[in-house]
Amino acid sequence: MAKPVNFTESDSVLGPPEGMADSVVPLPVHRSRAGFMSCWELTDREIEEIIETRRVWLHVMGQHPPVYVSGHDPFNPESDSHVFVAEPRGNA
Repeated sequence: MAKPVNFTESDSVLGPPEGMADSVVPLPVHRSRAGFMSCWELTDREIEEIIETRRVWLHVMGQHPPVYVSGHDPFNPESDSHVFVAEPRGNA
């Protein structure tokens, strides 16, 4: 399963919901006016499966908020990302 990873722009950590500390790990996030952004690291097998199927599965616990999933770095202004919800690096 993909693991959340810390990243330079993270400025908060979301803890697991009450009673779920055994199955939910803390999530480093960047808070912005648009919401929260996190970074995930995939296993080699997950990368192979994504290459084969071109699909990523998203599971949200609780009510489903609007989400954005991308393989592009949202903090890199030269990224191929089509939606910037973060200030590019060096502009903070």
